[in-house]
Amino acid sequence: MYKLTSLALAVIMVLGIGHQVAAESGHDHNSGTINDLRQMTPEKLRSYIQENHDMCRIGKAERLERARQLQLEESQKNADVTQWQFDVNYYEIYFDINFTTEIIDGYVTMQATSLFDGLTQVQIDLYWDMTVDSVIQNGSQVTNSHVGNLITVTLDQPYDSGSVFTLTTYYNGHPTEGGFQAFEFGTHGNPPVKMATTLSEPYFARTWWPCKDYPDDKADSVDIIIRHPDNFVCSSNGTLQSIVDNLDGTKTTHWQEKYPITTYLVSICVTNYMTFSNWYVAMNGDSMPVDYWVYPENWSSANSSYPITVDMIEAYAQKFGEYPFIGEKYGMSQFDWGGSMEHQTNTSMSSSAYYQSIIAHELSHQWYGDMITCENWHEIWMNEGFASYSEAVWFESQGTFQDYINYMNGMRYTGGGTIWVTDTTSVWSIFNSRVYDKGAWVLHMLRHVVGDQTFWDILAAYYDDPRYKWGNITTLEFRDICEDISGKDLHEFFDDWIWGEYYPQFRYSYIYEQYGPDDYIIYLHLRQTQTSNPQVFDMPVDIDIYDGSNYHLTVVDMDEREEDYIIYMNDAAGAPWSLYVDRNDWILKSSTSESYGFHLIYDPLDDGTQYASYTDSVIAKGGTEPYSFSIVAGNLPAGITLGATDGMLTGTPTENGLFTFTVEAVDNTSNTKQVEYTLTIAESTYIPGDADGSGSVDIDDVVYLINYIFSGGPAPTPIDAGDADGSCNVDIDDAVYLIMYIFSGGPAPQSGCVSG
Repeated sequence: MYKLTSLALAVIMVLGIGHQVAAESGHDHNSGTINDLRQMTPEKLRSYIQENHDMCRIGKAERLERARQLQLEESQKNADVTQWQFDVNYYEIYFDINFTTEIIDGYVTMQATSLFDGLTQVQIDLYWDMTVDSVIQNGSQVTNSHVGNLITVTLDQPYDSGSVFTLTTYYNGHPTEGGFQAFEFGTHGNPPVKMATTLSEPYFARTWWPCKDYPDDKADSVDIIIRHPDNFVCSSNGTLQSIVDNLDGTKTTHWQEKYPITTYLVSICVTNYMTFSNWYVAMNGDSMPVDYWVYPENWSSANSSYPITVDMIEAYAQKFGEYPFIGEKYGMSQFDWGGSMEHQTNTSMSSSAYYQSIIAHELSHQWYGDMITCENWHEIWMNEGFASYSEAVWFESQGTFQDYINYMNGMRYTGGGTIWVTDTTSVWSIFNSRVYDKGAWVLHMLRHVVGDQTFWDILAAYYDDPRYKWGNITTLEFRDICEDISGKDLHEFFDDWIWGEYYPQFRYSYIYEQYGPDDYIIYLHLRQTQTSNPQVFDMPVDIDIYDGSNYHLTVVDMDEREEDYIIYMNDAAGAPWSLYVDRNDWILKSSTSESYGFHLIYDPLDDGTQYASYTDSVIAKGGTEPYSFSIVAGNLPAGITLGATDGMLTGTPTENGLFTFTVEAVDNTSNTKQVEYTLTIAESTYIPGDADGSGSVDIDDVVYLINYIFSGGPAPTPIDAGDADGSCNVDIDDAVYLIMYIFSGGPAPQSGCVSG
């Protein structure tokens, strides 16, 4: 569905078309309250959804047992229970349309399969103001009651799991308009010409035909048979089977949709349409009709605007996979609503919707929303976010990458609320611009996180996955596909952007130093300042450094509220001129520079070896020198000290293991920073100077060396244990070195060749 402008929304609300609809029992709704969901952190909300998702995916027998318990506990859950107990295979929809009385009168045949042993009752959705004449099964009436918006039918016998049954519901009435439209009798043109059109999204198919009105139960096929005035044309889903002249001023038009379809995508449009067609040539060489049904008064505008649809199908087929309904058609039928709606194979288009963005949006829904449908209305971004993103993909295919970036920036969404819809009780809460625009930005950002080619590989896998093709999907399942193809852990990304609110607000500062003729070190401080959840958006961030002629790109991984980075740049052009955070707008963000303050910069310390000389340092920058350094928590390995004025870690460690300690740095104006470090010291296999291997360095080692050097005694094991002065030779100098160490306070024995 193409999103309406705020002005169009206001107009429709004034006209009373968009009245809100109270929540109805159904398995796509939350078991907790909306407020409970809204107050959850992204992590808790995702955990709740995971649990809910697991409930939907458990075995049918266990699920139905839980459903029976709910039925005993809460009478309001009855519809939920009985509708879980069968799966719809097929619908035949037939009715007469009386444009004078605005009454429809006909029947719907539903074939379904029991999912439950001993199934004796089913419930079918149909609004209370439609009249049910009878329900027929196997040629006889069966007991039914129409209470509220549900028909409860007692089957002619119990049906075990896997058994197929068929019900035909005869009904009539004036359909109630709901949501965006449902079923509308209207007019167009001057003088006015009558028309009847439908728009059932999200849960208003039940206003005009009896069905199981949930997006996760797709019928394998549907026949739509409409009797209407013979001067009118009827368009609908699938392929045209026949038009029969009844010789009584009416015609009967029969359409058949052979691909799986959910209830809200079933549609009819009836008025005095004029038609024209183009042809799309599929990648295998077959041709498919692209048909248009337009008002006579819009003939010229449609003729000049609609044919680009064929080019769009070609572009999307190359990016997403072949047009999903290649065995039928793609059609566009004008109707009298302010937006447009992606009815399967037959999009309903506003009579003023000639923009390429609208045409592209609705067409892309044939892949994202129609072929693969969101499992429930919480997940509507899986339809609308994908379609909005596809608009940008179309303009990228026709122009440059910058055209794509510009289009995405035109869809920036900076408001609150989660993309996963917590409140599904009205069309207005479901179809918020957040799911369109921010949903599109999720895909835009995902493209950069996983890489361009991997992103298109993900969409190709998504298109072909037999678990979801022609079926339904959730965000969690899409996330898993993305992880499988990319090899990346994307839990944090989806947690932050689907179940979190707002966007990262970056503040950045930097300084740089030259350490060679063309070599520079940039010290970057980057922080996120948003106060909403999540506190940290965990993702890679592009950093571009400009030297006056060229940009130098570095990608930093940010997973903390505040981080420091050291960036090395070799550049003969000269020193850095400026620095940009996400210069190419791959992240939905705000970004502001600030003055570089005093920072103790975390840089991983080099590993050391026990008994080997060690040197490294902690780094402080900014503020006012001189600095002072101290250990305020944890311990250094024995033998290592921290320089109080220079931050140097020096010495010869006599311990081994992993050491964790916190360094505090203070500048001359009392600015204070603390950073926790870890230092790994590997175990040594010998003690330097312990020539005799006794475990200590003493006069016996001097005697041992003299005996080895002058009398042919045994060599130290390992030989390096005798190399006390680190000269790489074992000789009399080492004996002298040990005597000085033992008796005169000389330096400790060295480990390894340290003197060159």
